[in-house]
Parts: sequence; structure tokens; C-alpha cells
Amino acid sequence: HDGWVSYVNLQTAQVEKFYQVVTDVSHVLLAGNGYVYLFPARDWSDIYSLQIASGNVTATGAIYDGRVPRLNPDGKTMYLGGNWFSKWDLSGGVAKMLNSSSSVSTCGNLWVTEDARRLFTACANAYVTSDIPALDLQYNGTLSAATGIVWADESSEQHATAVIPNK
Repeated sequence: HDGWVSYVNLQTAQVEKFYQVVTDVSHVLLAGNGYVYLFPARDWSDIYSLQIASGNVTATGAIYDGRVPRLNPDGKTMYLGGNWFSKWDLSGGVAKMLNSSSSVSTCGNLWVTEDARRLFTACANAYVTSDIPALDLQYNGTLSAATGIVWADESSEQHATAVIPNK
């Protein structure tokens, strides 16, 4: 399926559309705004914003492979993790970088909390998330799994955070 993206209706379990794309896709993010965001598996490349209705693909912002996208619960922004953080605006459809922090590594994976107020990394660190760029991605402590984590999730209703530590 290299060089292609399938759009699947999860309610009917039917493939609705196939799109040929110009990259080998490593990660895909479906934002609910009429776009699919494609992340290449090669060294330096662009993020590709694929408009579902038209099939048009727009390349924006060079990123390095291995970046992990996470949709912010607001549906208007996404965070990318990897060797450094970045936050991207999705409200206009085509992804546009809002800010980044090269001083912080996510150690690969990252998780945004249900209330969109914090972000956890595979390094077992927590960061504040904010619409105010100066406050966004500020260090907010370490989870007890000092060796790192392989998964994290938070329940606002239960006031609890669940973490699977890295062994």
C-alpha cells in the first residue's frame, strides 16, 4: 500500500476512497476537519495535508521521520513528537506550524490528555499544553516510571492517569 492512502468508513467497514500520494506514509492522522495528515517514513520530508473531498495534497513544513502525531482534543491543533516537539494549526485544513521546542525530546511517543491541558512523553515527562505559545510545552514534572513509558492515558471523570511502564 506504499504511496497510497485508503479512506475507510468505520461504521460500514467499507473502503470509500483510495488516494495516490507522493510519499511512503509512516503515520496518518484523521482530524475530522475534512483532511487526512500524512507523515513520511523517510529522513527529511514534508507533512502532507490531504483534502478528502477533492483528493488535493498540499506539502507543508519539513519534518524528520519518526515524528508521532497526536490530535489535540480541540480538533484544531496537533502535536508532533520525536526528537523535538511542535504544535500545528489544523483549523484552516492545511497544516501550519504554530510553535516548536527543540530543547525537549519525547523519546518517540506522546499522549495528550483528555482535557487537553497536559501532554505525556515516552520519556515519562509531563508538559503543560496551552493556546498561549509562551506557556505551551512547558515542563510539568515526571511520571513515576523513571525508565520511560510505553502507554499513557488519563480520565478526567476518574481523576486518574494510567501508565504502562517500559521494562
